[in-house]
Amino acid sequence: MDVQQLKNFVDVFRARSFAKVADARDIDPSLISRSIASLETELGVALFYRTTRKITPTEAGTVFYSGIERLTGDLEVAISSAQNLRSTPSGVLRITAPVSFGVQYLPKIVKEFRESYPDIEVDLVITDSIVDIVEQRIDLAFRFGHLPDSSFVAKKLVDLKYVLCASPEFLREHGRPKSFQELSKLPSVQFLISGFNDGWKFRAKKDDVQLVMPKKGIRASNALVLRELVMSGAGVGLLPRILVLQDLEKKSLIDLFPSFEVTATDFGAKIWILYPSKDHLPEKTRLFIDFAHKKMSHLK
Repeated sequence: MDVQQLKNFVDVFRARSFAKVADARDIDPSLISRSIASLETELGVALFYRTTRKITPTEAGTVFYSGIERLTGDLEVAISSAQNLRSTPSGVLRITAPVSFGVQYLPKIVKEFRESYPDIEVDLVITDSIVDIVEQRIDLAFRFGHLPDSSFVAKKLVDLKYVLCASPEFLREHGRPKSFQELSKLPSVQFLISGFNDGWKFRAKKDDVQLVMPKKGIRASNALVLRELVMSGAGVGLLPRILVLQDLEKKSLIDLFPSFEVTATDFGAKIWILYPSKDHLPEKTRLFIDFAHKKMSHLK
């Protein structure tokens, strides 16, 4: 058996599909199928149950995967370490991020990163959907909020803070609210995302939390759209602070309750960089994580 056979097996085990592995490598699925069949012949056991719709690891396949997963990872690290002895890091770095963050911050960060490491290619997968990191061969992902338990490694980038804001034009027409209770009478724009429609929570430092139910108005699933709606005077809106920093500085948006923390979910949320494993972290990934962390440090 050779190294490529083992890598093919590990990828198929994770993806549960010959076709997905072949598509990711831009090769014919039959090549992957024959590679697995050859490995099974050499081992003398079946590694997968095959049907017309899916493949499932056999008991022998699961045991074999447990034994070689770390071996293939260590081999990739050894190869990567040898390559990193070169003066210029190289390779393709695949990054995924939410649309708002991907549009607002990533272009400048990636541009400057490429200026420092021109031999590292960058693929950006910008979407508000949760991308399967393993299946899509993502090297790192930017994620907002609280992370579910997973086998991935998470590094905090910055705190995720929100501001309740409105445009000057909106405030001239409706008046600036002097209390939280007045918000229930004002037009609002809200996130059309699970967990964001149960009201706005306010607190001063560690004091008791006050919950306000905003007047229902316009909902959207993208923060950039919400920002444009608030800028246009469509209503009061709760937006990520990093998205409206310049608007607040220019006074084109007004923070309505600057002395209070506010959120629609939980206080203490973060922006994270998520990646598959710190034990087998390629140099290109490590370099970008450190670079992004440095570039975003002013937002803390």
